[in-house]
Amino acid sequence: MSNSESFIEEVSSEVRRDRLFKLFKKWGWIGGLFIVVVVGIATFREIQIHNFESTAQDLGTSVVTALEEEDISDQINALRQIKTDNPDAQAIVDFYLADIYHQNDNTDEAVNTLSGLSSNQEISIVYRDLAELRAIIMLEGSHSYEDLITRLEPLIQTGAPFRTIATELKGYFLVGLAEESSDEGLRQEGFTILRGIYSDAEASTNLKSRISQFLTIFGEEVEVSN
Repeated sequence: MSNSESFIEEVSSEVRRDRLFKLFKKWGWIGGLFIVVVVGIATFREIQIHNFESTAQDLGTSVVTALEEEDISDQINALRQIKTDNPDAQAIVDFYLADIYHQNDNTDEAVNTLSGLSSNQEISIVYRDLAELRAIIMLEGSHSYEDLITRLEPLIQTGAPFRTIATELKGYFLVGLAEESSDEGLRQEGFTILRGIYSDAEASTNLKSRISQFLTIFGEEVEVSN
């Protein structure tokens, strides 16, 4: 983060809040990249496990053809025409559809598409939780932090596939809520959650880096034992 050093300086609560929101906006892009990577890995794994070589090839060709359409509406219509008997494979198509909606500022349709995935019990939990996580990231800025935290709770449970990332987001949202309400208790709760997930054995290097940078913005130390 190029502006990290300037963030360390003493700033007013209003400026801190503004920078916090800008960071969330930047992390939304990171979340989008994360979705692409995870979906790609999951797709490959699904192909390998179920040995759907021909089916996967046909599906991939259909998706690529749809995305090559010049007009956005034509891309959306083409993706909607793609049908497969495998629920997880169909979910991948819907992820692409949601991303096109989001990239073209149609967040409502994007979230609706993802919400349909997250509530579909026929698809794997990794896809359901991934859809819900992506929807929450998209809703940041338009929904209250209380609502977003409530939606995160099921994703934080032990054994959930994206538990560490969901817990990380909860920490950020609590700090954001504290900035809005000037509640020092909420702020410290958020910091405590972030420090806890930083020291989690399942925490990735990138996650630790994000948390360290975030705490630095507020003049906080990581203060965890390795």
